Amino acid sequence: MAAPSAASDWLTTVASGDRLLVRGKRDIWYQVVWRGRMAYIRQHDLLLVQ
Repeated sequence: MAAPSAASDWLTTVASGDRLLVRGKRDIWYQVVWRGRMAYIRQHDLLLVQ
């Protein structure tokens, strides 16, 4: 998503196994870097690996 909201613009769908760089978290949304730009993904759609 383009912003941390279900009403924001949809950017793309990531595939299972894709890796995203996490930059932060706001409520249920993680801010990630996807193909060189900031995007947001819901917490339940992301598996964090540390």
